[in-house]
Amino acid sequence: MTHASGPMPLVHRRPQRDAGDAGFERGRRQAVHVAEALIVLHGAALIAGLLIGLG
Repeated sequence: MTHASGPMPLVHRRPQRDAGDAGFERGRRQAVHVAEALIVLHGAALIAGLLIGLG
């Protein structure tokens, strides 16, 4: 029983690690998109503020 269950965690660990790397990559890309969206929104808010201030 110990021999049968011994290699099993090794077999299960590899796909989990790959899935974890893929999830990390996906999360990192999503964070980049969120940061870009915040930068665009912040720029638009600054421009709107300048227009309102000048107007």
